[in-house]
Amino acid sequence: PRLDSSAASDVYKRQGGGRDVLTALVAGAEDVDAIELNGAIIDIVSGEFVELAGDVYNQPGVHAIASEGRSYLTRTGKRYDLIQISLIDSWAASVAGAFALAENNLYTIEAIELFWNRLSADGVLSISRWYHELPRLVVVMTAAAQQIGIADPSMHLVVIAADDAGTVLFSKKPFTRDQLDRLELILNRRGFSPVHPPGRDGFSGFPFVTQLVRRGGESSTGGWFGSRAPTDDSPYFFQVVSPFAFEGLDPAQAIWLQDRGVNLQSSVTLRQTMVVVTCLAIVLFFAPFVSRVLVGSTSRSRSVVEPPLLGGGVPVSSPE
Repeated sequence: PRLDSSAASDVYKRQGGGRDVLTALVAGAEDVDAIELNGAIIDIVSGEFVELAGDVYNQPGVHAIASEGRSYLTRTGKRYDLIQISLIDSWAASVAGAFALAENNLYTIEAIELFWNRLSADGVLSISRWYHELPRLVVVMTAAAQQIGIADPSMHLVVIAADDAGTVLFSKKPFTRDQLDRLELILNRRGFSPVHPPGRDGFSGFPFVTQLVRRGGESSTGGWFGSRAPTDDSPYFFQVVSPFAFEGLDPAQAIWLQDRGVNLQSSVTLRQTMVVVTCLAIVLFFAPFVSRVLVGSTSRSRSVVEPPLLGGGVPVSSPE
């Protein structure tokens, strides 16, 4: 359900089978742009699996667009009441640390600014991620809000959680008390947990994220948390834990992170691999020089000149 009763123009990115489009139609959206990167998915959902998917892409007001989401929003001048990006990755790969060094340009400061600029005056950006990635999402959205010029980002952000996933709502206008009250009723009815702002009883489903929002994206974790917001120049959103700051991670924090799906071993392995590769590079770089010095010290009577072996050439020995 919407926080207001008006019809809206929505855009949904990476739609696949069209679940979010159906949700939008049920909620009363009249104009829906569904962006799917793979055009074959649109063809299959509208063809072979049309009955299974409910013919979602041919519903009145729905426009299926085969494109990359950020690229499309860069080209279009259209404004939307809601932009929604929901769980565009594999949970298994994410918790395994497979994306730790993978670039992702959907979750950078510049991307959030673009989405913000494509919202209508009352628009809302909704991004859903896995539970352990909510802190990173709050960091990048808070940093984008500050860069846009919003004095108090916490008034424009709402964070909710449910099981293994969570959603951050980023409103172009500050959330009103009436909207927050309606949202709390929806959360209670559907079994979701408020994170920011906490519920009326002060309960927060993710206190660390609540503190992040209140601190403007800055953490007090001693450096182990990757609190540097991703940018287009450094789009590493999935680096949840810094591989070089484990001295700030006490056992209680490690257990807390692992209980929420963060694979700390992947970061440890990454650090160890980087140390080994660096040592090997140093050894291999200096080995030829050391070898030449050792050989030169044991054989002073002759030197060997080895021209390039072009045209069947052979090494030539010459006296000193």
